[in-house]
Amino acid sequence: MKQHFALDRGHMVESAATDARIMVFINPDAGERHTCAADHGIDAHDLASALDPEEIARVELGSEPGTATVIWKRPDPLADSDSRRFEVASVGLFLQREEVIIVVSDQRPPLSPSRPELDSAPEVILRVMLATIGEFVARLSEIKESANTIQERLAQSTDNRELVQMFNLSEDLVYYIDAIDANKTVLDRLRSYRTQLGLNDVDVALLDDLIIDTEQLARQGRNYSVIMSGLIDARGNIVNNNVNALLKNLTIVNVVFLPMGLVASMGGMSEFSALLRQRGVTLGWGYTAFAGALAVMGLLIFYLVSNWISSPSRRRPQDRSPRLRGRSGS
Repeated sequence: MKQHFALDRGHMVESAATDARIMVFINPDAGERHTCAADHGIDAHDLASALDPEEIARVELGSEPGTATVIWKRPDPLADSDSRRFEVASVGLFLQREEVIIVVSDQRPPLSPSRPELDSAPEVILRVMLATIGEFVARLSEIKESANTIQERLAQSTDNRELVQMFNLSEDLVYYIDAIDANKTVLDRLRSYRTQLGLNDVDVALLDDLIIDTEQLARQGRNYSVIMSGLIDARGNIVNNNVNALLKNLTIVNVVFLPMGLVASMGGMSEFSALLRQRGVTLGWGYTAFAGALAVMGLLIFYLVSNWISSPSRRRPQDRSPRLRGRSGS
């Protein structure tokens, strides 16, 4: 799909092809790719790079002044939100003097609303970059929220499903950090090419702001990654502790019911019924008293076993917390 835009009093508006200074190709077909190559001189390799999510962000100057090819990374807007996957996509930004060609594989990246007035073609590219930085900020917030949600479920979980989700989230975060760092390299090179690209003072000031925002974004992503990596082991131990607690409860149940089952099997023999008849006790009263005795015995065993398991004297010496001493010689 192909869209045409023009700059009208500082605003980007849709226009006819003859007046277009900005062209957006969304998932171009074979005919549109031929148009990019034949009419706009875009190399086939650069065009394929703009549609490849695995392509590394880069910038290359053209053979003429004011021309450049930029491969920029952005969060994939078509990532499946139900699976909480955070993918990365590529954007091709081609500056050709007073024209800008944007090539994307999914949907057109938005422009930042903070400064709608656009003065030049390079500023259009910089505004697209600023908008994608905002997308990264929003996605990092979603990653943090997802991690908190998984952590709350993990505290009550006994399986590895939430732990696997945490690993996947950490992997996606690493890809985001790599994409942000690559974008930072592109911005640094664009600043070094400001003379060749004909950037004015407004463009350079915006470029400096982009560099600062990207550095802060990368630092924020790395902080999230360090915290998440450090807590994954601890959260794995939480799962193990939950399983151990479940096994302990099952063990207590087995210890309680094993002797009760033995006594019940002995009481269920025919000799017990004969004994009740010899004593002149009806079967109903006799078995009712027998069941009550089993219940009392089960509660007593449960009480004794629970106290024995929770007894501080059962802890190993290395598990006991040493007392803090105020002086070294005391």
